[in-house]
Amino acid sequence: MYQGFSRFLIALQATLLIAAVAAAPGRVENPAPVLTDLSPRTVPVNSPARIVEIHGRNFLSTSTASVNGIERKVSYNNAGRLDLTLQPADMAQPGRLTIAVTNPAPGGGTSAAFTLVVNAR
Repeated sequence: MYQGFSRFLIALQATLLIAAVAAAPGRVENPAPVLTDLSPRTVPVNSPARIVEIHGRNFLSTSTASVNGIERKVSYNNAGRLDLTLQPADMAQPGRLTIAVTNPAPGGGTSAAFTLVVNAR
């Protein structure tokens, strides 16, 4: 019985060591962002600069957004909301703007994109 208990303790120590290494500082990976909504989802053509609220989860203070593939800085509100400022040039023509959020490595990644519509007046 002593040998069985000894093997159990060795296995337990190995498991705890593996868990400690996995949780060690510097090994934390950033989550992938998830975009769930934009507000507003439509804007009029030739609008002045305006803020678009990006809603989702796993946002970081280091998250960025892209508009049609061009990286933009955002204002971080919390893990569920970022504010993106669209420039007048973004809304100069009717059409669609593709917006996505990226979290940096390690881990991280880019969300699925949402579409914001620029409507003709």
